[in-house]
Amino acid sequence: MLLIGSQALHVTGFLNDLSIVKSDWDFIVSSEEEWECYRKSFGGVEIKLENPKSRAFYAMVLKSPHNLVGIKTYYECTIAEPGSSDQMLLDYAERNCLAIGSTRINKIHVATPEMILAIKLSHRYKKNTPFFRKTMNHIRFMRSRGVKLNDELEAISCVLALERSQIPNDFSVDPNKIFLYALEKVCTSITSGWFREFAWENYHLVVKMHDDLGRNDYIKRYKKNIDMIKPFNK
Repeated sequence: MLLIGSQALHVTGFLNDLSIVKSDWDFIVSSEEEWECYRKSFGGVEIKLENPKSRAFYAMVLKSPHNLVGIKTYYECTIAEPGSSDQMLLDYAERNCLAIGSTRINKIHVATPEMILAIKLSHRYKKNTPFFRKTMNHIRFMRSRGVKLNDELEAISCVLALERSQIPNDFSVDPNKIFLYALEKVCTSITSGWFREFAWENYHLVVKMHDDLGRNDYIKRYKKNIDMIKPFNK
């Protein structure tokens, strides 16, 4: 059983923000039985999720001896499939990570900052996620703190709208919103290989250029040079 996410960073001392104490707890587990044992130890109320590989519950947890009421806390897990990257992370944790406690079935290991970075990196190019910029900021923050992947974690992490918005809508859509949406697509789904990685790594630079030039600049350039645009021929 592996604790991941911000709670893992807090337990390892990488993050000291006290607000994290109230945040969700995320895990990777090896089996349904292991998760059920953990849930029942809290008297947790099960929450139904759409993803068949995920399970969740909430429980009232005392955060300190002075808090007699308890705080409603959310717990979620992914059940690792044999041979999956989740299973690879569990195997890596067994060899390399601190154990903070145990259930009747297994120990609870805590992911290192390097492991969290590997997980974050695997989400870089995830399509249509509302957490695109949040993930990017987390990765840049961790890198700024000197977190790097070793060869094994690198291998694990490797195991993941102008023309469609502005023109069809007669430029009635917020140009800044559409530009950022289109840039996100360039960084995730409509490109691949070295260019997608280059776009992702330079996202903030492009956004700064966009702001410096003016958020309507690309619209003005299009309208000014529309006579130069030729029909596309296959």
